[in-house]
Amino acid sequence: MHWTLLLFSMLPVVTFALVETLADSRKAVVAAIVVAGFEFVFDSILLGFVEIFSAVSLSLFVILGAVALRRGRMEWFKFQPVVLGLFVAATFWIYDGWIATGEPLFAQIVEKHLRINDILPTYQRGYFADYARTMSTSLPFLLIAHAALTGYAAVKLSTWSWCGVRVLGFYAMATALFYAERLFQVSY
Repeated sequence: MHWTLLLFSMLPVVTFALVETLADSRKAVVAAIVVAGFEFVFDSILLGFVEIFSAVSLSLFVILGAVALRRGRMEWFKFQPVVLGLFVAATFWIYDGWIATGEPLFAQIVEKHLRINDILPTYQRGYFADYARTMSTSLPFLLIAHAALTGYAAVKLSTWSWCGVRVLGFYAMATALFYAERLFQVSY
């Protein structure tokens, strides 16, 4: 399973917060961009093709990092996860609404790229495939809600609080969504 894909630009965010604490904002931006570059290269090599979400993440880190450095306001850089979350939500909606002919995009990513079936027992694969399909509908809404919280944190909270909302907040929200969908799923 390609667990690194689950990091989804978390390492550059943590790197930014850590380097900003130890050094300064300019070095933190550069360090985060370098880590995002390594993440992109690693994910692409691991998958055997250019991984689009890492490419967009890296591009946003570079563009918003340059704007932040030029304007001297790190809030611009901190909006990378906001723009990325909105991009991913839109991608899921566009693909699932107009392009997909079968499985939703999220379900395909979980099965083909994260290779969840490699670690699941055979009897659980069908259940998890159903979970991935239902999450495909709800996940874009979660990404938008998370983008809003992350944007608020970027403007109003400290860097470490922003980092916590971005990283821990995302995983907490995704886990809560997963269990909420299981709890409220109608069974026949």
